Amino acid sequence: MTETTESSLKRTILFFLLLFTGLFIVKQYNYLLFHSLTDLFVAVVCFGTFIIAWNARRYSDIHYFLFLGIANVFLGFILIIHFLSYRGMAIFTGFTSNPPTQLWMAFRYLQSLSFLTALLFLNRRCKPLYVAAAYAGITALILLSIFAWHIFPDCYIEGSGLTLFKKVSEYVASAILIVAIVILSRKKEIFDRHVFRLIVFSYAVMILAGAMFTLYVDVYGIFNMLGHFLVIISFFLLYRAVIQTGIVAPHRLLFQNLKKGEEALRELNQFNESIVENTRDCITILDLDGRVQFMNNAGQALLKVPDVQSYLNVPFEEFWEGEDRIAAAGAVAKARQGAVGSFDGYRPTFDGVPQWWSVIVSPIRSTGGETARILAIARNITRRRQAQEEVKKRTAQLEDTVQELERFSYS
Repeated sequence: MTETTESSLKRTILFFLLLFTGLFIVKQYNYLLFHSLTDLFVAVVCFGTFIIAWNARRYSDIHYFLFLGIANVFLGFILIIHFLSYRGMAIFTGFTSNPPTQLWMAFRYLQSLSFLTALLFLNRRCKPLYVAAAYAGITALILLSIFAWHIFPDCYIEGSGLTLFKKVSEYVASAILIVAIVILSRKKEIFDRHVFRLIVFSYAVMILAGAMFTLYVDVYGIFNMLGHFLVIISFFLLYRAVIQTGIVAPHRLLFQNLKKGEEALRELNQFNESIVENTRDCITILDLDGRVQFMNNAGQALLKVPDVQSYLNVPFEEFWEGEDRIAAAGAVAKARQGAVGSFDGYRPTFDGVPQWWSVIVSPIRSTGGETARILAIARNITRRRQAQEEVKKRTAQLEDTVQELERFSYS
């Protein structure tokens, strides 16, 4: 451990000692204030992760964080409703301690399932508006099931404490987080080591918090307080992983896959740079969205590209027309999934000379085995195509001549 790391750890421990001491004193004076401050801290972290992930969505190669950021907006909203619904807040009147406990359980389920679902976007892109619409619908159903329809299972009954559903659900949510940790560990090469550890520790502490929330009988009891302390630690670790890393050291969080892709491209070029630049084929490097990032000199010469810079970030399929455009998009989609795609297409040079091409589209993998970039190699087959057309033309002429001779012989 370096001196800087040790000093940072000491400051963090001192911060938590002071924070928890202050919150404990607040709890003795007013539990509702303690509870509100705790949940408000977590909600602020939720909203903060969304702000960072949303504003970095155009630059980030890992949509895992974008998905979590969108999910956290709605988790933060549920958490605010959770502490506002507590008895004594005088906002949701006429309710027992059951609705806030139900909201907490809804928060736990949605949080753990979101962490698990986000793993689907480690190597693929999500559609933010669709994700937000889905979470808005889920959040609306949760609130209606608790406050309007009263169909959400009871989680706390006055006089007897936590229900069996609530206790079992805490363990189920924790089990989902364990599954997420296991899957995440198998994909850890995608993340910076520091970010990966913070995320895993955040999950682990949340599991401990869930265990605390199965032990209390009174919502104002000590186990409930310890559970809230652990929730604070969990979201502080998430803050360190996403917010602080995203601001202080964005390369750790936002450009991890980009860095791996550049390493893969550099290794490809180092393996045989002369082939890339001196081949007679057009070699193009695409990002995972299929946008052109690089075109070799031979390709620029073959296509007579006037200014290659103006064609960077242009989708590969836009270089083609009609059915060839559809074929190009399909080949890129196959490469994105790790397979090899191919097609033959017509693409004139930029000064209008007709040209035919045979294109192979394949993935470029990072050192971890994931698709980081896409390689498109286009070979000019114009002469072969013209020769084939000439053969067809000569064959047709020969057939016409034979038919004429046959008619002459019959006459």
